[in-house]
Order: sequence, then structure tokens, then C-alpha cells
Amino acid sequence: MVLFWLNLAPWLSLAGIALLGLALAPMFPSLIALTPARMGPAHAANTIGFQIAAACLGGAVLVSSFGLMADRFGLELLGPFLVGVATLLAVVFEILERSTGRQSGAAPTERPS
Repeated sequence: MVLFWLNLAPWLSLAGIALLGLALAPMFPSLIALTPARMGPAHAANTIGFQIAAACLGGAVLVSSFGLMADRFGLELLGPFLVGVATLLAVVFEILERSTGRQSGAAPTERPS
């Protein structure tokens, strides 16, 4: 994100976007794949449905909110917007991890059936 935000050269901005895409690409399928282990097989289908719905809603809200802000303040806002969203996601993740009593980075444990 920083390479894109600084806009030192067009090729460097493109490299920053490519690195961002490579880093974020495995997140969504990994979360979906780990859901049965985290929630148990009985709740996996409903939980995955909620995850898909939240992803669609989040994609629509983020894109439209950035479009409204870019219309008012300009496209230069994209870098700070992405950093802000990434920071917000990291904070929400940590809050949720601490509320479930798991340590950040700990492997999910299997729940007994």
C-alpha cells in the first residue's frame, strides 16, 4: 500500500498494487476453508453463508464509500483510504480474537462433536 500511496513512479505503484493483491488473495478462501474447523461441522454451512454475505456487503460498502469520498476529495485519497481500512480490519480482528480467548496466530483447535 505504501508503494502505491507514495506514487514515486508508475511502475512502483503497479508493483505495490500487485504485491497487495498477492498478499490478500489467499485470505478469503483460507477463511472459508478453516470455518468448519473453527465452528464445527454443524454450523459450518450457515457460517460460510454469513461470511459470503458479509464479503459481498463489505465489498459494496467499501467501494461505494471510496467512490463518494474520491468524488469529493480526489483519487489521491486511495492510499490513505486503503491504509485506514487495513488498520481498521487489523483492530477488529484483534478485538474478536481476544473476545474468544484465542491468542493471535494460534492454530485453531478441533472442537469435539
